[in-house]
Formats: sequence, C-alpha cells, structure tokens
Amino acid sequence: MRKFLLFIAALCCVTMVSAIEGALPGRFTINENGDQVQFAQGNLQYQPSTGKWRFAPNQYTVLLAENENIINPEYTGWLDLFAWGTGDNPIKLSFNNEDYTFFTDWGSNPIENGGNTPNEWRTLSKKEWDKLFDWDRMAMANVCGIDGYIYLPGNWELPSDLTFVTASDAEDFSANTYNPTEWAKMEAAGALFLPVCGYGWYQTYWDELIFSVATLTMAYWTCDSYSNTEAYVLYQKDVRNLTMEWSRRAFFGVRLVHDVNTEGIEQPSSDSSLKGRANKVLRNGILLIERNGRTYNAQGAQVR
Repeated sequence: MRKFLLFIAALCCVTMVSAIEGALPGRFTINENGDQVQFAQGNLQYQPSTGKWRFAPNQYTVLLAENENIINPEYTGWLDLFAWGTGDNPIKLSFNNEDYTFFTDWGSNPIENGGNTPNEWRTLSKKEWDKLFDWDRMAMANVCGIDGYIYLPGNWELPSDLTFVTASDAEDFSANTYNPTEWAKMEAAGALFLPVCGYGWYQTYWDELIFSVATLTMAYWTCDSYSNTEAYVLYQKDVRNLTMEWSRRAFFGVRLVHDVNTEGIEQPSSDSSLKGRANKVLRNGILLIERNGRTYNAQGAQVR
C-alpha cells in the first residue's frame, strides 16, 4: 500500500509523456503541420500457423529467405515480407492484380509486443515518407552486421563517442558501422534503422508454384496506391531512398508507426479550480488520469 501511495504522489510531480509498447524513442515529423510519429522497434512479422503478429526484437532483424515458407500455411516460423495491403491476409499469393485491389493496413491487427490492441499502429503514406528525406539526417550504414539506412529525428544529438557520415558523403554501407553497444546508444538517441529486408515474388517454375526472395533489396510499403495494379514503395536507390511505384503483387517489408499524442497530459496545478487539472482515478484496479473530459493510462495514451 505504501508503494502505491508513493506512486500516486509521484504522479503529481511529473508531466506524463505519451508512450506505447514496442515504440522507439525517436519522434519524426511527417507533415507541414508538425505531426509526429514513433516507429516500431523492428519490422513487422507474421506467424502463419497461429495467425499472430509481432515486431522483430531489433531494428536490424530480418528474415530474408525464411519468407519462402509462405507457401506453407502451417509454417510455425515467422515471415516479414508481404504483398501490398494484406493486413487481412498476409499469406495471400496470387497472379491476379484484382486480388490486391483494396488496402487493409497491417496495423489494424493486434500486435503482441506492440500493445496487443487493434489499430494502435499504421503504415506511412508516400508523402509522409518523403517528408523524412533529408540528406543531412540519413545515410547508408551497417548495424550489427546488417546493411540498411539510418534516419535521424529533428532533435537529434549524436552520442559524443560516435561518428555519423551523412548521405552526402557516404558512398556505401560501410561508411557508418555500429556494433551492438554502439547501436544501442544511437537508438536511445532516437535513430531509426531500416535494414535491407529482401524482396519476394511468386512465380511458376517448371509447372511448380514457388516463392523466391532476393536478399539484397531494401524496400518498404507505403499505404498509397499509384494505379489499379501498382502502389508506392520506399525503395533503395544508390546512397539514398525514394518512393516509387511497384506492382502490388511484390512482397516487401513493413515498418509501422504510432502517432504521437502531442497534446499529452499537463502537470496538474496546485489550484484545483484551474482548467486542465489532472485527476487520478482507479478503474477496475487500474490507475488512470482524467483531464479535460479525457482519460489516459499511466503511459499517457488515451483510453475510453
């Protein structure tokens, strides 16, 4: 009981910060209005045998050729390459473009290490990805032995004992190389890493249907379509990335984002008559914060 009372008292002295399980600390601005997102801790993964979703344990974790097991609906491992908009059927394999007409966001599913609640996450649009392109805040890199691209948030401060070569000067992945200890510092400072995740396609070979993966390609889906048969994808191009159109039947990586609650919860005033005062309540044994007609959990996320 004493510990609980101390916890209640501590809440009166701090400003709540919006947070969610599975989100990286870096906050990235995605439009001219200043809206921000936090990226997931790793690429999205799906387990066919159970229908479960999760985020990879690290930003640099990729499955590559393991995705060739997509042809087996009872596969007990994990997949991390998906055709466009297949949040409702991640193992859909078809040569018919009409089977990929509608976009279902992968974030509409409960993700077991991402809060496990539907619709907590979403896929960025083409314009939102484009907003992140800044040659002074991105570069090729090799993180823990995996090639990929680093993006830096607006409030970035490089850890004092590390170096970072921007895209303007980095000509290959070896320009920025970080071991696990060094990368932990970069990540804590807000760095985003998109690994070379591979590219999958479905085809016939000697009358046999097969799924193949090219392991040297980096591409991530957007939520935007380009035509009836194509959608926009974030694609690796020389020392930088760009969004371009591609067949919806291609299989690319997915890195979801969580929208930052920029309103947050203000520190309560000592004057209980002031508008904006935060009140602490218990509901079914769970501590919640009420302010201006809205309810938040202890992590600052709004709840009903």
